Amino acid sequence: MQTGYAINPARDLGPRLLTAMVGYGKDVFTFRNQYWLWCPVIGPIVGALVGTFLYDLFFFTGSESILNKPDANARARLERAMNQERQRSIVGADAV
Repeated sequence: MQTGYAINPARDLGPRLLTAMVGYGKDVFTFRNQYWLWCPVIGPIVGALVGTFLYDLFFFTGSESILNKPDANARARLERAMNQERQRSIVGADAV
């Protein structure tokens, strides 16, 4: 069987498919009662989804975020604050 472990699906799945076609059958995927499809194929997909969710939750601040989307009250409060800031006139020492 395999002597090294590859988490890269391209390095792991291709040789397993070829070995299964050559004549080893399903034993290639269930060697020692462990299903090797989980780690190299399903693992990176699940990891990417979890990583994307965590990035969107903690770091991303854009308006197209699914998790950090402001509700109607927050949008109205933000718009009022922006309108008040626009209406202020710069007078005195602040006028440069």
